[in-house]
Amino acid sequence: MATEPAERASGTTGRTWTEPNRRNRGAVAMASVALILGVVALIIGGSGLAIALLNSGHTGPAGAAGATGTPGARGAPGLNGTNGKAGANGTNGKDGTNGLNGRNATDLWAVVNSTGSVVVGKGVNVSTTYWISPFPGAYAVLFDQSVSSCSYLGSIGGVGTPPPGFISLAPRFNSTYGVFVQTYDATGTAANESFDLGVFC
Repeated sequence: MATEPAERASGTTGRTWTEPNRRNRGAVAMASVALILGVVALIIGGSGLAIALLNSGHTGPAGAAGATGTPGARGAPGLNGTNGKAGANGTNGKDGTNGLNGRNATDLWAVVNSTGSVVVGKGVNVSTTYWISPFPGAYAVLFDQSVSSCSYLGSIGGVGTPPPGFISLAPRFNSTYGVFVQTYDATGTAANESFDLGVFC
């Protein structure tokens, strides 16, 4: 128990002994109020947290997918691209094999001079080719086969440079193997001339 101060006991005037105790009690009271306020704040904060936790429920299932939207309008065509560079030329192919020799255009032909003698020919009967004397420019040319259904082609010619002239051809009237030839000079007068004759069957 506290001892009374000497001033109080001697009866002198001054501060009473209780003044320091009053200060301490005030400080304690203020500390208590602060403590109470802190506890209240903690309680309120905890309650808010608890309420927030209570108010947040579990995540619900995902909703169904929405319907597909209609396609958008077709865009305008793009610009044409630039032409590409020309490719390199390919290598040349191999030469093909040579074909077979073709047939001669005709195997029946003759070169005859103005006297009716055969100079050269093929398929022609030399001994029966002649000038039909005494008719100027008339010749009979006979071959080794029938030529009555064939085509004839002739020209003034023979050996050397032929003079200008004309020629006409016809089947030989008395032989299917023969061709009648009539030659003319440049004026159209019958005359003995060299000629070339080809027969195509």
